[in-house]
Amino acid sequence: IAIAACDLAEVLGSAIALDPRYADAYASKATLTAVYGNSYANAEQLAANRAEALKLAQTALQIAPDLPRGHSALSYVYQSLLQVGPSYSQLRRARQLAPGDAEIVAAFGSAVTGLGDIGSALSLTDQAIALDPLNHFPYNVRLNALFEGRRYADAVAYGRQLAQKFPKDRSGEMAV
Repeated sequence: IAIAACDLAEVLGSAIALDPRYADAYASKATLTAVYGNSYANAEQLAANRAEALKLAQTALQIAPDLPRGHSALSYVYQSLLQVGPSYSQLRRARQLAPGDAEIVAAFGSAVTGLGDIGSALSLTDQAIALDPLNHFPYNVRLNALFEGRRYADAVAYGRQLAQKFPKDRSGEMAV
């Protein structure tokens, strides 16, 4: 995964070099930088990594203030920095701008789960699944919402339903 992330970061860097006003490339690179840093950076690299991700997300929004992925990227960076209020606000804005984007709707469902509103989270994940039934992310968010809501029997049943609906591929990943 780390090698693929480095390759993608390089491709996004090339896209930005070709078009310095390509806001979506900045937003994508911001998210990738934050995810990579949160997963692989050591303590010395983490602060610099998060600062770079913040700068990239802010650049995306300077170029295109209404870019849903820019707001989503900034939300993720704020989440990484444990700034819950700004993270939620940015994700709420992304959802307002892109109500038909399954990734953003599911991410908002995840945020709502963290705030303890399990009913709303389940409704949001159902919307996201309806928008993109082949995307595994909303299913995972829904499963997590059931678990976080302490609906353990429902979580187990839903997990079993998913295992039947989406058998694992050779790598052991859900084949969605």
